[in-house]
Amino acid sequence: SGIALFSANSNSSNKTLFNGGKETLRSGDSARDLRILGICGGIGSGKSLACGILVSDLGCAAHIDADKLSHGVYTPGSSAIKEISKEFGTDVILGNGEIDRKRLGGIVFADSKAMSKLEGIVWPHAKALLEARLQELAREFKQNQS
Repeated sequence: SGIALFSANSNSSNKTLFNGGKETLRSGDSARDLRILGICGGIGSGKSLACGILVSDLGCAAHIDADKLSHGVYTPGSSAIKEISKEFGTDVILGNGEIDRKRLGGIVFADSKAMSKLEGIVWPHAKALLEARLQELAREFKQNQS
């Protein structure tokens, strides 16, 4: 079986996306498993190094950096951007449609309830992106096993 990795900062909500660190992704009647290993830790704790070793030296199928993947949630015009604008006001959106990170950060880092609201908006979208990428890897894994 193969292993796909995802890594995240230990303070990120996405560390609990896959309870127990293992998901069995099945396609059709296939019984092949793609195991999911989540690597969590603080900034500078060695997540990227560990994932690099697991992929390059130990044959893991892939590494997904969940934090980087989650930045796709902030694509101008996305439903997450629209939800953020609705919740926090249009002044947190720049003229080009991107999030004004400094302005939004000023709001959410000063108010834990605002941070919870932002996480409630962002993490379901981030989870969907991660699950889509994992499904893509599962399809590739199945094709390579045939």
